[in-house]
Amino acid sequence: MPDGQTDLVLLSQFFALCTTYSNPLYFRYEEGGDMSWSIGFDSTWNRDIGYGVPAECDHPDCHEKIDRGLAYVCGGEPYGGDNGCGLYFCGKHLTAAGQLCERCVDELAWFEKKPDVKEWVRHKLTDPSWAEWRLDHADEVARMKKEDHDDTNG
Repeated sequence: MPDGQTDLVLLSQFFALCTTYSNPLYFRYEEGGDMSWSIGFDSTWNRDIGYGVPAECDHPDCHEKIDRGLAYVCGGEPYGGDNGCGLYFCGKHLTAAGQLCERCVDELAWFEKKPDVKEWVRHKLTDPSWAEWRLDHADEVARMKKEDHDDTNG
């Protein structure tokens, strides 16, 4: 293919993949224009996802540090695929068969999501790469700052 067409084909294949899910996935471009799965947004759970997002296992009795990449998502796909809840769990709390949490294996009500870890909140509030996002989401920034302040003051 002539220069540039390969990128266009790959990008169109990526967007076709994204539209197979019921909610849109938002991914950031890395420096140089490459698409990255490191940071996205899950509109079902209203949270940032991707292997670049530090997190804590969503099991209520666990504090294992993980990320919100595909290796940790219940169901093995964004939003949990056909069988999972789309929450994120450490290896101890995902089954090997089907990559499901215990609630999805037993077809019970899903766990509640855990909040973002402080490391991620502070990154979004201070890192220059999130400056445009902060301008576009002033209400969310104010809420995050208040929660961060409340957490550090008791």
